[in-house]
Formats: sequence, C-alpha cells, structure tokens
Amino acid sequence: MGKVNITRIVVALILITSAGIALFFQGRTAHTPDVRTVAARYYEVIAAVEKLYENHQQKNGYYYNGSFREKNEVKDYLSPYMTQGAKEQVINTFFQQEKNHLVYAEEFQDFILIQRDALINSSGKNDYYTVVKNSLLNPGLKMIREEQLDIKQRGEHYIVEAKNIPVKFYREKDKQYNNHYTRLGYPAQDRLSFTFQFVESDGELLLSSYSVRAGS
Repeated sequence: MGKVNITRIVVALILITSAGIALFFQGRTAHTPDVRTVAARYYEVIAAVEKLYENHQQKNGYYYNGSFREKNEVKDYLSPYMTQGAKEQVINTFFQQEKNHLVYAEEFQDFILIQRDALINSSGKNDYYTVVKNSLLNPGLKMIREEQLDIKQRGEHYIVEAKNIPVKFYREKDKQYNNHYTRLGYPAQDRLSFTFQFVESDGELLLSSYSVRAGS
C-alpha cells in the first residue's frame, strides 16, 4: 500500500473519530429540563389557569369570563402552556357553550349565584372549595412547596406528582380566618394528590394531561 493511500486512510479515520466525538458531546449537552425548570413550569400553569375564572360578567342569565367569550380565545391564551389535549380538558372542565359563546360550566355558575344571594340576603353558603377542589383552581396546588413535588422523567414525558400531601388553609383557633374560609367551604386542612404530565415542544414544556384529587 502506497504512502499516499496510508495517509488518506489515517486522515479519514481522524475525521470519522472527530465526527463521532462531536455527535457524542452534542447528545450529552442537548437541553434537558432539570427539576427546577419543571417545577417552575408547574407553578406557571397553575397561575395561568387562575385567569380563566375571574372578571365575571352576566348576560341572558349566564355568567362568563369577560376576557374570554370564544373557545379559540381560551385556546390561544393557553397555547404557551399546554398541548391541544390539555387545553380541551381545561375548557371542558370550566366552560360550556351557550349560543356560540363560552359561559362557565354549571357548577361554576352555581357558585357565583350562591355568592350573590348570600351577599343580598346575608345568608347562604359560598362553598367555593367544593366547586374547585378537584380542578386546577384548587388553591392548595400553589401552596405545595417545590421540595414536596415528586418530579421524574418517563421517556419523553416529565411527570410532576404528589400523593396525599397535607395542605393547611387556616388554623381552627384563628377566628378571623376561620370565619372567612369556612364560609367558602374550606376545611382547615386537606390532602392533595395530583399528576401533571409535561412534554417538551420547541424547547418549551407543555402540559399534556393532568388529574387533581382532594381528600385523604
């Protein structure tokens, strides 16, 4: 074998080896969300969903969110946070269609009516917590600390879980807060279990599915 051919083979081997090393380190350094990034995304989703149940307006006997009259408006708002499937899950939980417009789902309508009657008649029970406790609006979700979250990766999914985590809303001996929270149906303490599943899309974590369950 000639000297020129040997040189060519050596150069080719060096190039192949260099390419392999580059690909190896590229795979090792590719962006993978860490635990704190996933936890931060969890809290961002909770905060975003809270905006869906405010700015209450009424028309033709139905209450609705004045900022979101159309289904596509809700979808556009949630797009930075969720996949299509999760957006549908949220919309089906909080809203219903009425004459081409979105209004609150029946149980969320009922809470506003009960609250209004209680203010007018100084009686009644504003059982807000019963309405929201098994949804993304459960206030206990944002009270859980990052170190209480069980965060792991399963294939392409990033899972945020909690099982039977105690959440204290108020102290029973504190009458000032006790009266306020009991009127809204809060227990002094509840236990939450939930699963949030995220996927990565274009460098962003998107919620793809979730479940929330209150009560031990």
